[in-house]
Amino acid sequence: MSDRPGVEGLSSTRPHVLVLSLAVTTGGHVVHGEVFDPESGRTGRFAGLAGLTRLLGEWLSAGEELTENDADSHDAMNGTDR
Repeated sequence: MSDRPGVEGLSSTRPHVLVLSLAVTTGGHVVHGEVFDPESGRTGRFAGLAGLTRLLGEWLSAGEELTENDADSHDAMNGTDR
């Protein structure tokens, strides 16, 4: 079974591109990194895999709030996190 949404879910989704820079140990553990959203210009830094997950969760939640409030621009999302 696929984790991808069915046809009925496609109208409520859209692709979003993020640029990810990571520092990873030779054992494959994420040490720290930075994420850049070219659409909004927002950047964020994080430590560890949990930090990346938390940062992306915060960004996605903020994006959902903008959509729910019918915001006309992403100005409220611009800025630097952590």
